[in-house]
Amino acid sequence: MTASWPTASLTALRRGQLLVAEVPASTPGHRAWIAVYPRVGASGTGFNLVHREFDRTYSTTTGASVPPTG
Repeated sequence: MTASWPTASLTALRRGQLLVAEVPASTPGHRAWIAVYPRVGASGTGFNLVHREFDRTYSTTTGASVPPTG
């Protein structure tokens, strides 16, 4: 799965750094991000992936709290 990832991104994850990227949202009125972070523990190593999607009107306002849409 990670063989096609850019070297810089994969290196950052292997060093324990968080990687965040904007991805296509489910509707035009939303913005979406994924956060990938390394997982190290008794079950071995790997990556956790978190996806968040927000209504575009909340992400372009004053910067107050941004409620997730799902």
